[in-house]
Amino acid sequence: MRTIIVCVLALAGLTGCAPSADVRPVVEAATDRLLLADGVAAGKRTSGAPVEDLPREAAVLDAADSRARELGLDPALARTVVGDQIRASKVVQTGLLREWGSGVPAPPDRADVATLRKSLDQVTDGLLVALDRSAGALSGPDCRAAVEESRREITRERSLDALHADALGVAVGSLCR
Repeated sequence: MRTIIVCVLALAGLTGCAPSADVRPVVEAATDRLLLADGVAAGKRTSGAPVEDLPREAAVLDAADSRARELGLDPALARTVVGDQIRASKVVQTGLLREWGSGVPAPPDRADVATLRKSLDQVTDGLLVALDRSAGALSGPDCRAAVEESRREITRERSLDALHADALGVAVGSLCR
């Protein structure tokens, strides 16, 4: 309802309009990427690898920078938003590894690291494309409300648990400019 009122006011020239539909693809892409963290955590559990992988994180950020330049997107924005995705993924990985270490049954590890990395790279590319397409809405005065509305809707629609919902908050923390 608030979005409708804001959009009506925008038509009258009294305010900007950044409905959640304009930012939702970015929040959806962040959610898609975040959900891959479960497989990453399972793989790290099996291999004993630490959650933090600085060389991989640097490579992901460098790739985001390059892709942003191709899209004509601000590379600093891309690095910030992708950095948020990495931090959110580590929140999920750490939380799941803690749960599994305390006796909560872990899923069987069927994760192939190469396949997961390819999926993460594809979803990250989709996130950057969505970020580029939503640039106007993400710089609008109602961005925070629109992002929060999308985050709540997606959390409900995808039945995210508290860990994933909290991590999604981290993932979308820097979207608005």
